[in-house]
Amino acid sequence: MNEEYFDKLARLTALRGVNAQPSQTIVLNSPIEAAPLARKIARYAYEAGAREVIVNYSDAKLNHDRYLMADPDVFNECPDWKADFYNQTAEDGASYISITGNDPNLMKDINPSYRILEMRQARLKQDKYRKKN
Repeated sequence: MNEEYFDKLARLTALRGVNAQPSQTIVLNSPIEAAPLARKIARYAYEAGAREVIVNYSDAKLNHDRYLMADPDVFNECPDWKADFYNQTAEDGASYISITGNDPNLMKDINPSYRILEMRQARLKQDKYRKKN
């Protein structure tokens, strides 16, 4: 895809998708291979007046290995710091953007009910903000 397309996509995401506002925090989750797009989105959000753009990069191949080899107990836990981060940013009115990876077959050998679902359920249990509302 060309540079002009990514620029339009980034602008649309920041200005229309989350409607970045002055003094607002934007939390942007992105795979490392999408860093150029994440940077463009952040730039447009800042130009719209965003107070801060917090970018959390992930590595899909490393996550794949984690799902295959990490201790199973890891997937039943959510660190307090992570829950606190999302709860606090939500309470402060942050907007969230998540970019997904481009390899639909990367996790095909992972049993979603065994690892991925357990991890998501653990995060929901830690989600104090959602419990309040």
